[in-house]
Amino acid sequence: MTTFNSDQLDDLRELMNLGLGSSAKAMEELLHTQIQIFIPEMYSSLKELQDATNADEKYSICEMKFTGDLSGVCTVLFPIKFVRKLLEKVSPGGNLQDNLEDKIDILIEVGNIILTGFTSTIFDITQCHTIYHQPVYTEEKFVNIWNNFKPVEEKCIFAKSDFKLIDDDCICYLLLEVGEISAMNLYEGIRKHYGVNF
Repeated sequence: MTTFNSDQLDDLRELMNLGLGSSAKAMEELLHTQIQIFIPEMYSSLKELQDATNADEKYSICEMKFTGDLSGVCTVLFPIKFVRKLLEKVSPGGNLQDNLEDKIDILIEVGNIILTGFTSTIFDITQCHTIYHQPVYTEEKFVNIWNNFKPVEEKCIFAKSDFKLIDDDCICYLLLEVGEISAMNLYEGIRKHYGVNF
């Protein structure tokens, strides 16, 4: 996988876990239920990521780009088949399925909570100067998400983690794509924050 050894990748996973923990805590406060997060999986190519994901499944997608010392894309994917359950958790007794605009607003809100909790924790730890861009919403099959995809750098690292409601099977996925240079900036930020023996 690019130029990173197993120890460096483990450190990047641990950094991601801290960000995921912040996202899960915010989700628990919003949904009033426990959230289970899964250890991030790392991929060195888009094909590896696609092979590890149900490419034909349709998703509600909330995507946020960021630039600066770290450049990349962070994306939350809600499988369409679980969206109704998620909306019922956010607004019990509501009828959001019949109002497309309200549905999209809620999904953007939830996606933004996940994205902000994740990225802000990572950027605070590494002290990387980063500019957030406004989240964008769409619905698409995973196989089509990347049709017009242009990697932020020639060599990229992809990471994927899952969120699951403890008392249900509602799952969303968080994807992170950063170029090799940005990933190295993340790693150097970890070393400075925690010391070489992180």
